[in-house]
Amino acid sequence: MNVLPSLVRWNGHPRLWPGAGFCVFALLLSGVSVGMVWALHHLVFVDALREQAELDMVRLDGALEDYRLRTGHEIPAETGLAALLETPPGPPAPARILPRDPWGRDYLCVVAAREDGTRITLRSRGPDPLDPADDVVHPCAPR
Repeated sequence: MNVLPSLVRWNGHPRLWPGAGFCVFALLLSGVSVGMVWALHHLVFVDALREQAELDMVRLDGALEDYRLRTGHEIPAETGLAALLETPPGPPAPARILPRDPWGRDYLCVVAAREDGTRITLRSRGPDPLDPADDVVHPCAPR
C-alpha cells in the first residue's frame, strides 16, 4: 500500500481526512450549544421586558387613579395618557414625561365609557408592533 503512515488506521484502511469525524462532531456540538444559549437568553430577556412593561402599566394605572381623584373625572379619550402631563389642581405635581415601553414605543390607552363605568385599558404593542398576539395588555380596575 502506497499511503502515508499517518493516514492509515489501525486496521490498515486509509482515511479520507485525518480527524474529520472529530471536526464534524465539534462543529455539531458547538452549533447546538450556541443555539441553546441563544434560546435561553431570548426566553429570559423577552420575559424580563414583558415584566417591565407590566410594572410600568401598573404605575400608570396608579397615576390614572391619582388623576381621577384630583380632578373628579377620568382622563379624556382624546388626550389619553398625555392628560397626565397637564397640571391639575392641587399636589402632587404631574409627571414630567410619560414612560415608554421596553421596546421604545409609547403605551396606548383605550378609554371606553359604559353604563357600569369607564373602562380603561393600557396596552403595549410588544416586541412586534404588527403582531397583536404578543401585546402586553393591562385592564385597569373599573371605576
